[in-house]
Amino acid sequence: MRNLKFIIPVTIVFVVLVIIKMFTPEPTDWSSSYSKNDKIPYGSYILYNQLSDLFPNKKIESTNLPFYNITSERKIENKNIIIICNQFDPDELDAKILKRLLENGSDIFIAANSIGKFIADSVKLSTNYSFFGGFDSAYVNFSNPLLMRADDYRFTKGNYNHYFASFDTSKVVVLGTNNIGFANFMKVKIGKGYLYIHSVPNIFTNYNLLKPEREYIFKCLSYLNIRDVIWDEYYKEVNKYQ
Repeated sequence: MRNLKFIIPVTIVFVVLVIIKMFTPEPTDWSSSYSKNDKIPYGSYILYNQLSDLFPNKKIESTNLPFYNITSERKIENKNIIIICNQFDPDELDAKILKRLLENGSDIFIAANSIGKFIADSVKLSTNYSFFGGFDSAYVNFSNPLLMRADDYRFTKGNYNHYFASFDTSKVVVLGTNNIGFANFMKVKIGKGYLYIHSVPNIFTNYNLLKPEREYIFKCLSYLNIRDVIWDEYYKEVNKYQ
């Protein structure tokens, strides 16, 4: 019983700490996963679940495999392929498969901060980052007058100001720019299909789909035809260390 005077205070402190832990909200995870499974701000749970509205009556499927694995098992021509990730850097074999899909009529939408050499080299593409306008916000708009808004779309709290520093102007059509005039959204015709590339993947995440500026996201995806969609999970950051 002599230790009771020490045990009681320790127990009380422990109970108080447990209660504090129970009622303290978990800190927000601001990492960029872009995964359809993640409801964190920079996950893509909302966008993935809205694809059936954007592409009504069409099949929406996701894949955790590289595209050369998928095409070895079945044909996936004439579909929309959506890839949103931090760094899109397919190996030579996967890049060849994606090019073949484009040539045969598929459209591929890629939103990534950087693009690997097998695609970048084909259109002499390089990316850069702008510090103009602050470290945590960006203003963007469309080039097409039918989509352009009088006031730029403003996105905040995230890494938004990647842009395309150079590209082959004979092959590329600029679809959108940031507020200092650099291209951040473009398309390239390859065979029967189109490759769409956006340099700011954080725009297409849960955080921004809960804000009025979500109209920009839907307008970007409106370039894709209404048809079956394959959503990529393979190139996500969350899969790199598995």
